[in-house]
Formats: sequence, C-alpha cells, structure tokens
Amino acid sequence: NLPQVYNDSSPVSLTRTANFTSSLGMLSAGQMLGKTSGQSANLLASGVQMHTFREEADNVLAPGSAILLSSSGSSDTSTQVVFDAVLSELAPGVQGTDLLDVRIASMGKNIFDYAVFHTAGTAAAVGSRMDQQGAAKDGDILLRSNATLIEISESDKLVPLSVGGLSATDPIVITIAATTKFADPNEFKREGMCETNGVVIDFNCNYTTNTHTCDLAQYGGGGHYFWDFTCPYVAPLCMWYDEANSVFSQDGCVVKSGYTPEAVTCECTHLTTFVLGGNQTEPQFSAFNTPAPTLEPSLRPTAVPTHLPTAQPTFQPTHVPTSQPSTLDTVAVAISMSLSATQAHNPAQEAALKTTIATTSGIDEGDIQGFTVTSVANRRRRLGEDPKAGRRQLASYTWSISYSVVSSLGATGYSSASDYAAAMHSSLTSGIVGAIQTNLGVTVSSPVVSAVVLTRSPTPEPVPMPTITRAPTVWDDEEEEASYALLALFICLGVAAAFAGALRLRHVYEKHHGIGQGQGGGKAGDDLELARPNPLVTILDTSQEQNAASHFESMIPKRLDAEQAMNFSGHLFSQEEFDKVKGADDKISRADFLAKKHETGPRHGAYHSYSSEEEGEEDDDRFDSIFDDPDQFNVIQPLGNQSYTGVTPTPSLPRSSSTNSPSIHGSDV
Repeated sequence: NLPQVYNDSSPVSLTRTANFTSSLGMLSAGQMLGKTSGQSANLLASGVQMHTFREEADNVLAPGSAILLSSSGSSDTSTQVVFDAVLSELAPGVQGTDLLDVRIASMGKNIFDYAVFHTAGTAAAVGSRMDQQGAAKDGDILLRSNATLIEISESDKLVPLSVGGLSATDPIVITIAATTKFADPNEFKREGMCETNGVVIDFNCNYTTNTHTCDLAQYGGGGHYFWDFTCPYVAPLCMWYDEANSVFSQDGCVVKSGYTPEAVTCECTHLTTFVLGGNQTEPQFSAFNTPAPTLEPSLRPTAVPTHLPTAQPTFQPTHVPTSQPSTLDTVAVAISMSLSATQAHNPAQEAALKTTIATTSGIDEGDIQGFTVTSVANRRRRLGEDPKAGRRQLASYTWSISYSVVSSLGATGYSSASDYAAAMHSSLTSGIVGAIQTNLGVTVSSPVVSAVVLTRSPTPEPVPMPTITRAPTVWDDEEEEASYALLALFICLGVAAAFAGALRLRHVYEKHHGIGQGQGGGKAGDDLELARPNPLVTILDTSQEQNAASHFESMIPKRLDAEQAMNFSGHLFSQEEFDKVKGADDKISRADFLAKKHETGPRHGAYHSYSSEEEGEEDDDRFDSIFDDPDQFNVIQPLGNQSYTGVTPTPSLPRSSSTNSPSIHGSDV
C-alpha cells in the first residue's frame, strides 16, 4: 500500500524509495524474460503504471524514437521519453544490435513526499503555490506531477545501466504530465507606451500588484518611450531527488521551451526518478525608444510587388473619404499544431479531424479555412508481441496541422482577438490529444500549439472612376434647314433620273420590236371568242401572212429529224407518217416536210374563224396547254421591218390531228 509505505511524516519513506524502484526493475525484468526485439510488457495498478519495451540499441537511439507510457494502456497520453543521445555515451560497451530494455513508470503516490515535509511558509513553498486559490495557497512545497521513473538496462539484466554525464547538446528528452496545471506565460506579458511624466501605470498582474511611473528623462531620453512588462507567474521546474544531500535538485535538467499547462518537457543529461515542481518568477521590465517588435511573425508572406506601373492619375479629385472605419469586426487567427503519433495520418480522416478540432476549440467548423494536415515519419522501430510473427516495422510520426479561424469577434463572446486566440490555444493544448484518440482511434501525444492573431487593416472605401461628359453637337437653325433642303433635292434628282431611264428603256424596246410603227387591223369592239392578252399570238394581214410563211419555210433545216418535224409542223406529223418518208439517216428533207405539212393542215401563219362556241373553247384549252408547257412551241423571230400589232412573234400552236383546226383572221379582230 503505497500511501502507507510512503507518507509525508516518516523519514523512513525516503530510505525505501531505492528499494521500491529496484523492485519495479526486477518486476520488469521478470516480465521481459525471453522476449525478443519489438516486444513489451505492461503493469497497470492503482498506484503504479509501467511500460517496458525491448529493442535493438540502434533503434532505441534513432532520432525521434519515443517510448510512450500510454502504450501500457494508461490514460496518461503525455508522459514519454525520447533518446537522442550517442550510444557510446549512453551505454558504453553496448553494440548497436544488442537488445536494450527501456522502462518508464509513473507512481500515483509521490514517494518523495517526506522530502518537502515542514516546508510551509518558506519562499519555495509560497512561490510554488502562488497561483493556487483558497486553502491550497498555503502548505508545503507543491509537487506538480507523479514521480516518473526512467531506466534503461540490457536485456534480461536486473541492474539498470548507470546513465549520466551526457552532452547537453544530445540530452534525453522526457515529457511528464502535470497533475497541477501551469499557466500560459503569454498571459502575463504586457506592453505599452509612456508619453507624460509622472503617469502611474498599473500592469494588472494576476497574482501580484505591480506598477510603473513614467519617467521620460530616464527611459526615453526626454521623449516618449515604449515598455514591455512580464508579471510574476509560476514557472515549471524539472527536478529529481538527490539522496546524497536529501534535497530536490535541478542539476542536469532544464525546461524545454513550448511547454503547455498539461505537460512539461525536460531535457536531462542523466536518468533517475523525476518530478515536476514550480517556482515564482521575478517581474521583468524593459523600456526602449523604438516600437516593440511583434511577438511572432506573421504566418502569411506579404504580397509580391507588381512590376507594372501604377495607373495614371485621374484629372478630377477623388471623393472625400468617410471618417468612419469599416464596421466589420472580423478576426482571423492562424493556428499551427504538431503532434507525435504512432501512425501516419489518413487523408480519409481529415474531415473527422477537422470536426474534432472545431469541437475541442469551441468554434464553428465553417470558420476554419485552409485546413491542411501532413505527417512525417521520424524514425522506424520494430514492434510485435508474437515471436513467431517475426519483426515488424512501425514508425513514429509527427503530424503538422495548420489552418486559419475567421469569425466575427462579436459572435465569439470575447472582448479582443488575443483573448479569442488564447482560449483556442488553451482548449487545444488541454483536450486535443484525448479528443483525437476518442474520435479517430489514433494515439497521439506532445501537442505543440501556436495561435497567432492576423492583423487586418480596414478595407478602404472604393473610389469611383470619374465620368467623362461629352458635349452634344450644336446645330445652327439655318444650317439644319439647308441640310434638309439639300437632302430633298438629292431625292428628287434620283427619282427623276430613274424615271428618265425607264422611259429610255421603253423607247429602245419598242424600237427594237417595231411596236407602234404600223396600223393594226380590225375594229375595236368586234366580237372575239378568244379575247385575252396573248403574247404568243401575232395577228397578221394577208401580205404579212405570206411573207411570214416564206420566212418560216426558209428557217426549216434541209434535213429534219423526227423531233424537228414535230416542232415545225405544230405536232401535225405523227411518228407513223415520219417513218414512211424518212431516209437512211432517219431524217426527211425540207421538201417532203413541206409537202406533208400542206397535206395535213393549213399553211403556217393562217388563222381560222370559229364556226361554233364549242370549237372556240376547244382551241382555248389548247392555248392553256401552251402556257402550261412553253417548251411545246418555237418562237419565230420578227421579220425585218414588217409591222406587227402584237408584241411577240407568232409561235407554232399545238394542234390536234384534225384538219379542221380553227384559226383567227385579221378581219375578225
């Protein structure tokens, strides 16, 4: 029963500590007996949690190799050890392929309680409890972690190796979980400016009252000056119990920068049983004439300057700018975080990781922008519980997570962007490890979180481009009237020229066709059964008829084929009649054609009167067929200077085989 064996009132407790740690070593050696490389043994009890891991020396000392207490099944995800030391310094005489057992144990009851017994009221005790509240503010020196044993031994050996005197440049890195949390040191930093002598500035420190009286002559050379102040706070101490002197010592151990409220990383040059303590820091004040540099540089580079010249200036002044700044209260915080993990991150789990981070930070997931996750294998080590399974290679990885949180400050409930960033930093540092293990099933540890407020200047009001006003063209009334008059004159001249051209074309046409050069026969008002304009019919008097017939005969070829005979005869020739008189060349002579034509019908150019109304209608139908199929007739050209009462030469009209074809005489007109 550890509370009874190790109590804070019996000096015998301290003499038993060496026996207890030796007992843990022997128990561990018994568990590891016969195990091979990559195998481990665990102990989980109400007061002790221990994990022992066996591996080749080269793999134990590989850069970034971490032995985790949580590998035992412990809920402590922070406590771990990393060996970056040189093998010859760490374990002289051990070869790289020799097997080493690394032991890490955490004791729920601090076996060194008696070492701080009766220290209440001392400066060390007051300083270690400065950040406590109520009754907890008084008491002995406050130890802020479990006693943590780190040992290394050769395989199947009971006595651990004596490790000490390592180089400070290659220390053993030990991370210990804090049972009493520390505060973020950034919360205690103040900055400002003095412009007037005698002004008293209260730094509003958390645990102490600290002020400063402005003195321009002393600090500013007669002018204003800037100042930085860090309030007192409880800083962590990496300690171990020096049995020879019966005191806690810090020799050989320093606190690594970047500790969190939940865990502190120590860099030590030896191995033993370690514990975390606390000490009050001194206030720090500094003054300078130039503005103080920012705490951390911006994560975003400045924009690349353009090589193009700026736009030409406008010739008109811009609008007067408003005196009010932009009303947007948007705040942006850049978050970067690194975690140690036992496996590489799975891209398929990035959405779940993003949700986990948003939930842990207490922010809306939609406010996260530019979310990226990368993982890097730090080293390889062999693991495996079954000796028959051989040696398996597993890696230790570092996850790097970065993103920006952009949200309305009013919606966050914080009064400033720095408070908002500090809240997210604290939430992630304390809760992200457990949240990832619960939601993603991945073992991670050693979170290092950075939260930087990104400064954004208000967006200036846009300047509208000046408009160019074009003056309209001014017309004089007299010039406008003259322009309209000239336009009307051109229109009239154009119409007159078109009319004159039309008359000229008509005159040329009539002269060419002999229209209007003679007298037409007949009387107006005579009855005409075929009374309609017909450009295909020429009305001839007797002498003209004879001349036309003579001209018609002169146009007939000397030898005619069947098609020509049909066309020139007005289809009076039948194929039968043509075959009777055709020669060896399948043609007939002009004489045979004329003789046959005079036998089968009246001479071309002669016209008949209709003997009855039915006969006129029959011929009218033949005229319709001519108009429907103009290819059935040939047009006869005008005869020299003969006078015509029509407008076109006479065609050969299609007729039936009957010899009583009707015709129209000029006297009928």
